[in-house]
Order: sequence, then C-alpha cells, then structure tokens
Amino acid sequence: MKAKVVFGEEEARPDMHQAEAMEIHFTDGTAVSIRVNSNAEDLASEFDGLHPCDFSTSLGVFWAPAVRRVEPTA
Repeated sequence: MKAKVVFGEEEARPDMHQAEAMEIHFTDGTAVSIRVNSNAEDLASEFDGLHPCDFSTSLGVFWAPAVRRVEPTA
C-alpha cells in the first residue's frame, strides 16, 4: 500500500542538472524514486535548430532500502 507520494524538482549538482522526480513511499518502509533523465538542454544549447521539446526522456526507477524503524522511547 502507498503511504505517501513526494514530487518536485531536484536541485542541480556538479554531476547532474536540475531534474524532476517522484518518490512513492510504501507502508512497509520501502520507497521507489522515479527521475526524468535527459540531456536535451545540453544538446539544444550546442546545436542551432534543436530545442529541448524535440527530445524524449526516459524514466529511471530506483528501489530504496527499507527505512530502519526506531521505537519511540517513553
């Protein structure tokens, strides 16, 4: 079962441009992250006549390890 969904833009890092992503968190503590991967902006800036909307994108799906549950202390 789904516990929550988080989505939005990721900040650019030295090894990666800004990207959009979605995380789906499940009630068992697992999560899946889906990121949109594309180099369209790079290519469009290098070649005249190319535009980012001329490209398609792929989705990268990554399973995250289960979150270690910690029991609250009284």
